[in-house]
Amino acid sequence: MLDKTPLSIAVAEASFHIIQLLFDHGGSANHGQLLHYAARRVLPDRLRVLDFVLEEVNLHKGPFINDIMYKDRPYCYGLQECIGIGTPLHEAASLGKLDMVEALVARGADPCILNSKGDLAIEQARWYGHREVVEYLLPLSRSSPNFVFQAGSTG
Repeated sequence: MLDKTPLSIAVAEASFHIIQLLFDHGGSANHGQLLHYAARRVLPDRLRVLDFVLEEVNLHKGPFINDIMYKDRPYCYGLQECIGIGTPLHEAASLGKLDMVEALVARGADPCILNSKGDLAIEQARWYGHREVVEYLLPLSRSSPNFVFQAGSTG
């Protein structure tokens, strides 16, 4: 019911080879919130998987890198809205994955987008104490009209 597919789980946890096989055998970039699951990936090949998923998404005109999770699925969105769902950048920032945050920004992720609770990605990184991510996002987030800097609260 939450648009979570076997490919979603594979993108988050399986080997690159398994992800390729699933796409080769009908896996779709239009289902499963794949960019969000790629942003959650902890394995060392996470940037390779992100690039591969982005290629598939772009090839099949799937969801965009700045889409809020479940934005086109009102029922799923409604179930998750209160926990603060956001973009893949929000996912990576809240988990403290600086390399993924940098990669997402380099590939077009916008740090000025608000999640469903009205937070920027930098605020999620700050909330979870990810100082390096906060420091990276700080100059990029200042242009947001929703940005409020609190001195001494970078982590």
